[in-house]
Amino acid sequence: DGSVRTGTGEQAGWTAKLPAAPSAAARPARAGDAAVFACADGSIVALGANGAQLWAAKDTGAPLGAAADGSRVVAALSKKLLRCYDLKTGSTLWSAEIGGDAAAAPAAAEGVVLIPCDDGVVRAFDGATGSVLWVFRAGSRMRAAPVPARDAMVFGGDDGNVFAVPWK
Repeated sequence: DGSVRTGTGEQAGWTAKLPAAPSAAARPARAGDAAVFACADGSIVALGANGAQLWAAKDTGAPLGAAADGSRVVAALSKKLLRCYDLKTGSTLWSAEIGGDAAAAPAAAEGVVLIPCDDGVVRAFDGATGSVLWVFRAGSRMRAAPVPARDAMVFGGDDGNVFAVPWK
């Protein structure tokens, strides 16, 4: 129903209403005290620690999910487009064509945004500019978002292989 609740046991600490239900494929992105939701109607919504809406951005397409790194939130707005927002204001910082069909939500850390694609390629973008940094060819489709590790991004392919690729 688009509601977000937090609390322990039977009681909610707070409840917030999103413009639409969270995208089924996306988990919320955590950024400091904020949680960022990709909604099924194309909205990206940031909520503060008390559940108050910090900002919302409405876009086209059904977002695959969002990732946060420092002062930025990056969302895969469709299978073809990444958009970066300022975490505090929600203003657009950059947009970039993915270069393939995104298969899952992006991941972000250390100033790098990674997006797994249906063609077996993971594409890395500069978190500040949206420029392509590098491309890794895994060879099989990836359906899950990468996970940041100490100094690498970890992701798995449909063929059962797991890869750890250094950030930079």
